Amino acid sequence: MTDSIELLQQRLHDLADELGPLPVPHEEIRHRTRRLRRWRRAGSLAAVAVVVVVAVVTVSVALVVRPAPMPVTAPDGPFLGWPVTGNATGTGLLAEAVQVWDSTRASGPHTDIHALLVDRDPVLLGPVVVLEGRDAQGEPRLAILTGSAEDRDALRLRADRPAPNPVATRVVSMVSGRLGTATGIEPLDSRPSAWLFALGAPGVTGFGYHSTAVDQELVEGGGPDLGRRLLVSLPPGATPINTTVIARHAGTVVFRGPADGGAIGDAVAVPATVLTRSPDHARIQGSPRALLPGRLVATPDGLLGRITTARGEEADVELVTAASFSIDALTDITYRPLRLVGTGGNARLDQVPADAHVVATNRIVTVDPAQHSDRLGTLTIGRVGATGHDLVPATEISDLSRVYVMVEYEAEPR
Repeated sequence: MTDSIELLQQRLHDLADELGPLPVPHEEIRHRTRRLRRWRRAGSLAAVAVVVVVAVVTVSVALVVRPAPMPVTAPDGPFLGWPVTGNATGTGLLAEAVQVWDSTRASGPHTDIHALLVDRDPVLLGPVVVLEGRDAQGEPRLAILTGSAEDRDALRLRADRPAPNPVATRVVSMVSGRLGTATGIEPLDSRPSAWLFALGAPGVTGFGYHSTAVDQELVEGGGPDLGRRLLVSLPPGATPINTTVIARHAGTVVFRGPADGGAIGDAVAVPATVLTRSPDHARIQGSPRALLPGRLVATPDGLLGRITTARGEEADVELVTAASFSIDALTDITYRPLRLVGTGGNARLDQVPADAHVVATNRIVTVDPAQHSDRLGTLTIGRVGATGHDLVPATEISDLSRVYVMVEYEAEPR
């Protein structure tokens, strides 16, 4: 049976060889070719259509998402040229602010008044007014006036400065712990707060801010979005040099930098440059009027040291780590007194009260004698280390670092 099957298979193969390959009709070949060409042409057109659609959608999305550039406001002579804004522009608040400015400055009445902000804050400080004008000598000045948490009806002049650069300025700002009361001096029975105020140029749509005086930093994006105005409370150690203001236009940062200055009575941070640095000393260069022995030198992070000697535009600074350095200090928040001493390359706490409860990472601060208040504008020295008595300094510098000499307030800028 098997032999019969194999013989049959062999016969079939032989028969197939005799017939040769089956012919394929030419017409069928032509039909198949046309169908292939049509499919390829249709696929190519579909691919081109997809590319065009994607390109159009991409361009459309880019046009929608891309924000318009920050508008540029033309200066008005030496003034900013910003239009007045605020919720009290139609009241008598502007006239009241001009009267207060005129009466608190010995240079006489102001002329050519340009109002930038006339506003009433119902929660924090009451009236807030920003003005530009010329003093009796014809010099352009800028004034910031506010009420206070203590008296939200009485305007007080808080800042009186030379008018800012009308071309480059994007933000006018102030940080001070003196805005809580009408007198500018915080009552001794309360823990003061510093206040950050900022006004942005037309086109600013929101603010961010942060300060190294805050243990839990309020970083960019953490600040409230208040359009062109910002008014927030910060710890009393917040000052212009340790507070950064961030302004945005449609989500794009258009300004980032330290606050412009403090209020009348606050210490002035005069910039200087580090020429050389050794482990425990530094030599700085700055204004001869600022470089006086005994004045503290700081960075945005905190206290660097104290000037020991000065000659002309240069001064020697004893760093907090120097073996000969010592200073009265306080625990942050609880305000428990203690002493800080340098050890030569490091620093440690001394005379710590038994009930101070000092633990690792606690912030240690010192009173800045230039502030004329032991409760405002304190400088961070550092944080308690692992042992509970060693201190990790708050600031570090190198050659050409920017530092600040803390100077008592003067009516005229240095």
